[in-house]
Amino acid sequence: MDTFKYDIAISFAEEDRNAALAMALALEMQNFQKVYYYPDNREATAGLSLDSTLTAIYSRQARYAIVLLSATYAQKKYTQIELAAMLQRVKDAQDQVYLIPVLLDAPGTHDFPELNNLGYIPWDYEPKRVALTMKKLFGYQLPGNNPDKQRQYIQLTTQKIVNQQATYNQTNTNSSTTYL
Repeated sequence: MDTFKYDIAISFAEEDRNAALAMALALEMQNFQKVYYYPDNREATAGLSLDSTLTAIYSRQARYAIVLLSATYAQKKYTQIELAAMLQRVKDAQDQVYLIPVLLDAPGTHDFPELNNLGYIPWDYEPKRVALTMKKLFGYQLPGNNPDKQRQYIQLTTQKIVNQQATYNQTNTNSSTTYL
């Protein structure tokens, strides 16, 4: 059985730090004890080569990774190093759920063609919902070695989450409350 230094590693652009902090706190509230959120784990990289250390964290040391995608994510040097490590792991272990993309911006505001085959979770300012999804997925490995069936499963699961969120949003929209 594999052992990992981190349950989950969060990859994000510095401009999205507030969302990443909210995500880290929500994961901790769901009892994830080992979350790699770099501001809380500076000792993991202090004095070391960031290129190789980040590659190790995102390719081997984290059981799961969450990538917070935004327009600024693609522009950063270190997020590109992290993303390359995550994509290599996805390629090497296609029978496992590992990388969970979370879309911070509206669809279409940025382009990540290398993630086209992965279902994503919309942020919708609900880190708790994303953390609960991670809790449900934690430890679950897809059966078999058929990448098409695995992608289909991930996409169906993601679509269920999106549908549940849409139902929740519609319910809350229909019951309007006025605050003074």
